[in-house]
Amino acid sequence: MRHPCRGYCLIVNNYEFDASTKMSARSGTASDLAVLRESFRRLQFQLVIVENVRCGQLLSLCSQLAAQDHSQADCFAAVLMSHGEPDQIYGTDGLLRVDEILARFRGDVCPGLAGKPKLFFLQACRGSKFDAGVEVPDSGAPSDEADAAAIEQQQRRLLPSEADFLVAWRNAVHGSWFVQSLCRSLDEWGYGGRLDLQRLLTRVCWRVANLYESNARDPLLCRKKQVPCIVSMLTKEVYFVP
Repeated sequence: MRHPCRGYCLIVNNYEFDASTKMSARSGTASDLAVLRESFRRLQFQLVIVENVRCGQLLSLCSQLAAQDHSQADCFAAVLMSHGEPDQIYGTDGLLRVDEILARFRGDVCPGLAGKPKLFFLQACRGSKFDAGVEVPDSGAPSDEADAAAIEQQQRRLLPSEADFLVAWRNAVHGSWFVQSLCRSLDEWGYGGRLDLQRLLTRVCWRVANLYESNARDPLLCRKKQVPCIVSMLTKEVYFVP
């Protein structure tokens, strides 16, 4: 990525919700916002940070950002932190389909980002099932090749206007392991272009899956595991070179 500027990074932090949603407040999210601000600023993104936005406000903001001049930008990034359901994320007033957000940045809608990476990181619980994990032999460092065939097959089914997206979901049980691991990995391996983004995210998955488990008073919530879900339609490697 060799354009004059890195591009915009939208950070959405929803932690208070209308009573009608029956969603609890998300405590502790300020620390996630702090590390995200530091990591993405270090990568030279132009930050746009909003908190506690309604569904309509979020879609309007995405449309406004998509309408900006991205011709001199390397890419676009967004981090969305909220409650969620499968393929949906909460505004403060209710659920919003993630594909409605992604659609604002498709290549046929936002020509300035056509052929450029559009990176979405979502920290939002995607359901109510818990993962107790299984015991496996220690295999050391994570493999970078595990899902290459599946990713390639999925790319062939997608329309060209949907190319160059990467969406990283957090499938959470408890805590903010994904954001903390993501920012640490961006600082260690992203800054200076040490690793391309997909290899970096494989290490994030390994870190979250192997180094964290829940510690709760409720036995049903204790010692549970999680692993981020990475969906990539990128057509090239992404390095955050200075």
